[in-house]
Amino acid sequence: MRIAAAVVAVPLIGCFYTDPINERPSLEIRHIGMVKRNETAHFTALVHDDEPGVDLHWRAFTCTADGATCDETPFVDTTYDELTAMVPDQYLGAPVQAIKVRLEGRDHYRAAAPPVERLFAVEDTEPTVSLSSESSIAGLFRPGIAVTVSATVSDLEDHGDAIAVDPTVRDPMGNELELTTLPETSPAAGRYEWSFVPDKAGGYRFDVDATDPLHHTAHQRLTVTVGDDQPACLDRRDPAADAGTLIVSSNRRFVVESAVDDLDPFPDPDPGDDRPTQAQFHWFATSPAGGALVDAGDGPDFVLVPSHYAPGAQVEIRVEVSDRVARTLPCDAAAPTCSIGGDGCLQRFTWRAEIR
Repeated sequence: MRIAAAVVAVPLIGCFYTDPINERPSLEIRHIGMVKRNETAHFTALVHDDEPGVDLHWRAFTCTADGATCDETPFVDTTYDELTAMVPDQYLGAPVQAIKVRLEGRDHYRAAAPPVERLFAVEDTEPTVSLSSESSIAGLFRPGIAVTVSATVSDLEDHGDAIAVDPTVRDPMGNELELTTLPETSPAAGRYEWSFVPDKAGGYRFDVDATDPLHHTAHQRLTVTVGDDQPACLDRRDPAADAGTLIVSSNRRFVVESAVDDLDPFPDPDPGDDRPTQAQFHWFATSPAGGALVDAGDGPDFVLVPSHYAPGAQVEIRVEVSDRVARTLPCDAAAPTCSIGGDGCLQRFTWRAEIR
């Protein structure tokens, strides 16, 4: 409040004082930071008056983005010195995009300050998306093995099921693949899981777009690198690989005790799961009727029966290993050993025995 006194000079008589003049206060609305839906906003008043004691009256209204339309009923109406209010979520069936704050005040002489109004934009942040991937077997990404991609979608202002989520996956050639939505998906919790099956080696681009009700979109990409399936390797054998020519006079068992492979090791390290190893062994042996190798069956072992051969017969016993990927061995059929990669990882091994 400002008081002005008017002084009138009258010659030869003296000075006279008029009644004090009360100048009404003025107000300003102050706010620091952002205004967000479903969060508390704090506003303060800057009062221009020479004396304390201005009574304030705050009201706040939800509005459209440009402020052209506002709710007639305030969502908060208070006479505190400051305004603290929870910003509503919806207006006219859509997310609130602005609020109007109106401030009025009177001093203790009941002089009213000119009302002031300010329109505050309600900030809306875009959603956030995080992605991770997992192989269904041993953490390895290989052709034919299902890949699970998990997404966590969050938004500071909107509930999970208000976010539209659009996933796509493309193979190394850019072709879109089919996605399966897994039961673990819960939009309300912002949790999603999908699976796809790669059919070749290379980089698979998994993209997710998350769009909130105000059409703010977040994009996230995850590249899943799928490697070539490696051929299985013969590992421990009995008799040992360096046994030389074996003298066999009674039934002799030949065994593959282990094979090394990324997806199909032998023996199966987890025989109780629902994804058994697909390592396979195929045997050949010299025919008792002649020198050619003939089919001798499948499995991890083979029994040589010397009574099937004439004494002194030279017999070859051969085993070959394969896994879930069909491959043709690149070696000559007469070669006693064979390695697809030429790196010491054997897919074929041959023992030699003499019958006594």
